[in-house]
Amino acid sequence: MSTARSSGAFGLADKELDRTRALILHAYFGLRCTRPGSTIGTHEIHQWIKTYYPDAEIPSDAVIQRTVVAAGLAHRGPGKPRNDSREAVTEQATPFLPVRRQAPRMQGRK
Repeated sequence: MSTARSSGAFGLADKELDRTRALILHAYFGLRCTRPGSTIGTHEIHQWIKTYYPDAEIPSDAVIQRTVVAAGLAHRGPGKPRNDSREAVTEQATPFLPVRRQAPRMQGRK
């Protein structure tokens, strides 16, 4: 019995799994050995490929994102910042301006 695939989906034995997609999945599972899937994004996959396969052509962000989503793997969603890119919050930094206190109103005065 065969199951219908949605557009864009592929399997590990399908002809859609070319060298680029295989390299992306290889990078993903290499990263997955040391970190949870929710922290792996396109930037980490780019860095892994540059480190371990410096002569390989780096795939675009769109190809990486589509490959990871089509394979059904856990990943960091688009637009979610990496932890190392967040600014450090200091105790002195407050997100709001101080409220200027007004003098109390006196009855009878307008």
